[in-house]
Amino acid sequence: MVRQDVERLLWTIEHGRRLHAPESQHVDLKEEANRRLNNGRVLPGHSENEEAAVYLAPEVCCMANTPLGGALVLGVEDGTLLPIGTELDADWLAERVFVLCGVRVAVERRYLLGHRVLILWVPESPTPVLGPDGKLRWRVQDSCLAVDLQTWWRARWHADEDPVSDVEPRHGDGGESGGLGVGEPTSE
Repeated sequence: MVRQDVERLLWTIEHGRRLHAPESQHVDLKEEANRRLNNGRVLPGHSENEEAAVYLAPEVCCMANTPLGGALVLGVEDGTLLPIGTELDADWLAERVFVLCGVRVAVERRYLLGHRVLILWVPESPTPVLGPDGKLRWRVQDSCLAVDLQTWWRARWHADEDPVSDVEPRHGDGGESGGLGVGEPTSE
């Protein structure tokens, strides 16, 4: 599902189409930090940019906490969907993100309208991943939002649960064979 969302987004950009909501719960567009001046001019890129890694680390943590994980497309302007590219070394970036937040990402190099972009494929984490600021966040629609640990575990527990595990036979008073009940409260 995540790969399909990314491919659909890249296809729409390549074909000059505009999506109503290009970003989703599983796909986020990012520019490389510290490459744009206040006047909008994009500066040349470098193979290493510590500010970019520090900027991306919380986003990676957020995606890792989201069911199914997600992908960050680096080198595309969020508002206009114009590719501006990145020169970051993919291996360097993957290692820096891991050091900063403990999440291993796969980094794919692609070209989009002649600009080199990187796709950071973020796997879903089986345990909560705190961001560098010590906060737990996950994606809701197209934003990273804070979540408490109990809510995170409850969502994961219910996501893996058998949908009928709470269903038990219910028997009526007169020996009738009752239907199915799902954790219904009883009055005594």
